[in-house]
Amino acid sequence: GEPLNNYENVKRAVEFMVDNKRFALSPRQVTVSTVGVLKNMQRLTAELPFVNLALSLHAPNQQVRLKIVPAASSSPIEQLMAALDNHIKHNLMVHCHQDDDLSGGVRSGSRRGGGQRQSKTTGAMIEYILIKDINDSPEHAIELGELLCKSPYKQHILLNLIPYNPTAVAADFHPPSSSSVTQFSSILTSAPFGLHTRVRQEKGQDIAGACGQLALVSGESSKKSHVSSDLEDMAGKKNSLRIPRKPLKSSHAESVSNIQQVLVGGMEQLLKGFERSSFETLEGSLKTRNGFNKAPTVQRHSDRDGVSRGAVWCVVNLSLCVACVVYDTILATIQR
Repeated sequence: GEPLNNYENVKRAVEFMVDNKRFALSPRQVTVSTVGVLKNMQRLTAELPFVNLALSLHAPNQQVRLKIVPAASSSPIEQLMAALDNHIKHNLMVHCHQDDDLSGGVRSGSRRGGGQRQSKTTGAMIEYILIKDINDSPEHAIELGELLCKSPYKQHILLNLIPYNPTAVAADFHPPSSSSVTQFSSILTSAPFGLHTRVRQEKGQDIAGACGQLALVSGESSKKSHVSSDLEDMAGKKNSLRIPRKPLKSSHAESVSNIQQVLVGGMEQLLKGFERSSFETLEGSLKTRNGFNKAPTVQRHSDRDGVSRGAVWCVVNLSLCVACVVYDTILATIQR
């Protein structure tokens, strides 16, 4: 679904990922994607300016965007671009401040060779799905280039072109030709635009596992499907084939019961070892009195083996059960 419609949980997840005591990911490596929930885009900039922002634009103007992303009706494209520029501005301020702290405040001429410092942050990404005869023409490319070049931070924007992968939707969408994708990209990377552009490589389309295909894969029902043509809202429909969550194979109570059984079994083995060793020690003492001097030495080794085998068996199985409990706990947390 839309990340910024689940803002609080997304925020906690981001804070968890960049926490040095947890995953300790670099904030520059964290990107939040959105179709354009304007209010929460502004909130993200205020509360998490250090993360990168990916905007699913898919069109160079509001009219075309409304055809393929009906959710766009609540946010004009001009306001989205203004919010994106504002996020890039704050993102650069945060990272430049961090770079100054790390380098002692020297901004230029301090590197080997006296070169200027280059920003390592992308700041923002524009996601653009290319759909045949909808938004993939040279005219669309020129209009998109003009739109992005209005931004004072265009050098910090990465344009990600994604050829459409066919899905079972009611809309008559088709993938673009490779030549139109190449031409579209070439227009945007060359003068006068010079935008940082990349084309996503198609992988997994033959098994319906490519970008955008996991939400909808329906066989015979595809003809009867009334799924929305909204590129960003396909997964929210009843006709979507969702992967069911598998129930946990064992509950916490069962895990505790398993541990108890292992402990009992381990203690039984341990007691048997002590019992056997005590008996063998007594037998060795009797043999010593009868003149068999070598017997006690043999029995002492047997004593140690009997006890150690029971102890090792108990410790190893207890460790395995603790690992199972941790695994069950993680699965339960994920399912919630």
